[in-house]
Amino acid sequence: MLENIPQELRDRNQWVYAGPGKSPFNARTHKLASPTDPSTWSTFAEAVASGQPVGYVLSAEDPYCFIDLDTPTENEKKIHSQVFRSIDTYKERSISGKGVHMIVRGAIPKGVRRDHIEVYSDSRYMICTGDVLKNSPIADGNELVNNMFSQMGGNDQSADLIEGTSVYTLEELWEVAHNAANGDKFDKLFNGDWKSDYESQSEADYALMSMFAFYSRDNAQCREIFRLSDLGKREKAQRDDYLNYALQKFRAQQPALVDMGDLKDMVSLSVKTPMESCSSASQAVQTVAAEQEEALVFPPGLVGDVARYILSAAKRPVPEVALAGAIAYVAGICGRAYNISETGLNQYIILLADTGSGKEGAGVGIDKIVAACQKTIPQVIDFQGPGTFASGQALIRHLDVKPCFYSVLGEFGLTLQQMCDINASPAQVMLKKALLDLYSKSGFDRILTESVYSDSDKNTKCVKAPNVSIFGEATPETFFAKLSASHIAEGLIPRFLMIHYTGKRPEGREDKAPPPDKNLIQSMNNLYTVAIGSKMKSTYMEVDISPEAKKILKAFDKFADVKINEGKDLNKQLWNRAHLKALKLAGLIAVGVNMHNPVVDPYSAQWAVDFVKKDCEIIDGKFARGEVGTGEHNYEPQLRKIVEDYLEMTPEQRLKAKGPKDSVEHKVVPFSYIRKRAKKLSSFQNDRRGSTLALKLALDDLVEANVLQKMDPVQSLSLSRQRIGFYYTGNQF
Repeated sequence: MLENIPQELRDRNQWVYAGPGKSPFNARTHKLASPTDPSTWSTFAEAVASGQPVGYVLSAEDPYCFIDLDTPTENEKKIHSQVFRSIDTYKERSISGKGVHMIVRGAIPKGVRRDHIEVYSDSRYMICTGDVLKNSPIADGNELVNNMFSQMGGNDQSADLIEGTSVYTLEELWEVAHNAANGDKFDKLFNGDWKSDYESQSEADYALMSMFAFYSRDNAQCREIFRLSDLGKREKAQRDDYLNYALQKFRAQQPALVDMGDLKDMVSLSVKTPMESCSSASQAVQTVAAEQEEALVFPPGLVGDVARYILSAAKRPVPEVALAGAIAYVAGICGRAYNISETGLNQYIILLADTGSGKEGAGVGIDKIVAACQKTIPQVIDFQGPGTFASGQALIRHLDVKPCFYSVLGEFGLTLQQMCDINASPAQVMLKKALLDLYSKSGFDRILTESVYSDSDKNTKCVKAPNVSIFGEATPETFFAKLSASHIAEGLIPRFLMIHYTGKRPEGREDKAPPPDKNLIQSMNNLYTVAIGSKMKSTYMEVDISPEAKKILKAFDKFADVKINEGKDLNKQLWNRAHLKALKLAGLIAVGVNMHNPVVDPYSAQWAVDFVKKDCEIIDGKFARGEVGTGEHNYEPQLRKIVEDYLEMTPEQRLKAKGPKDSVEHKVVPFSYIRKRAKKLSSFQNDRRGSTLALKLALDDLVEANVLQKMDPVQSLSLSRQRIGFYYTGNQF
């Protein structure tokens, strides 16, 4: 039967024979062969002469891809049948007679396995039998195998290459990658040391190219620097189409990087020694990082995909809005179906942004995805929660019907104010209590106990593993104006992940928002299916954590301990749940990356840790600067912060802040700068005496306390040649 094997395969010198345990053996030396070492392969005739079953070795150098349909379970028979009938190509029985081999032309980034189906195109060998089921020519199946790769957890899609620009020279790009957290891994790959970490050089090539593509949007630059590496020395790497394939795969799943300013101003790199040979890490390059405003990076996987769609569909696109909505939406679907360390994946998100800045974009994008998914799965509406919470009892009764849902809540800052107010109504008090309980009782074995009232209509039932995810929006003024340390101590605010958009109002779009693409809808439908099945069977899936990710999360837990032990009451509550928030968020990202086998990897763990750190630091910083609450007690810390900010500026920055030229070298602060900053603070804006008088009196108090000294008008005139007031800053700054 071996003569039935396609001639084009038999003509290639990529054959081995199967020895004990199906291990591949070299037909010439009769020693173990390697799927990554062509010197251990032989001709078809030599392999047949061994008298043993023969196998073809897949390589990145050939155009073939093998689909192996092993013995399916009863539930898997339907999908196996669909794959079998999906393409007319060469098909044969496996050596056991129970499985099927399909051979097509195509390539995927790495092998995948799921539901007793395996797909490979490189660095594997397949025992060929010639026991034909369909003796058709080998067909082009690249689209098929890449669709299978994506649906089987590979999360790989193809993207058109769009030529971008880079802020780095070749030397600088190498140095950035070398100094990154995974710099050791980069150095090994750059120097050609891949065999201990990767099954094939093609996988290693992809890993190294991904590192370059992460830092540079210039595809030509990525190809050029790759070819300077030891991996880039082989003939295959000289082909643009081969390197472009890796770039396409990475660009398709690359997190959306949104610039918050001119990148050239963000990082300045000073090269101490020219890099004479990129393949050697011996040359030293000194990086000097300037103060920068961090770019928002969407997480990998489905959460990032949803965020990108929300951004593309928004009337006024704001990345922070898109990310906040995506986290809450995905968590509202799968929060109950998955657990990590005995807790569900529900998320409380609050987005702070000015009125008219595009906060409504999250709800619009989510609704479009839901509408598209509902055409296939009507039950998706069961995960959509109410738009308002009238009381805690109403919320819990809703959970009895929908134990897992997300809610998009407008003007949620006012709701938080009412719940935390000392004169809150009984309904608001109960709502706050319910939200406190629900956050920590989302684990599958947890139960929200029943409540009994004198009014039996208010009674609530027990709810197992309740999962509520919230996307609440608020203006910064509303949220921070009434915030106090006591609100942090109560524990509700620290349960929320906070995203603060401080940018300008984005330009509105005039064209119609695009519909969600079919790949996104397919992924969302898959997630909905898992969540619905979990609810029906009363089961859940555990999210695993890789050893490297555990180290990152453990280090963050210790970091939070240090913050808590600093002794400040504010820190104790603010950082008390930081590790839990990072854990839940990392778990959610892992589900989005691979919902069938979710594992928190180091990147997802670090992304979640950085996100939660920034969240905690928003509140911490606001309190430290006196930018929360209203009243005269805030004036001194707020004015101190304004003065400190000015003094920390370079002379050039002071000039940009309208500081008179002759004053920028002196330890004095112009009144015009103080006034401009202070008038933006709610404490001054809301002062019943008016902001101008309130500021004057507050500055007079600081002068009287010898914190500031007012400069003599004659001296002021000599500095600025204008009638501008100045304040000496004294020794306290």
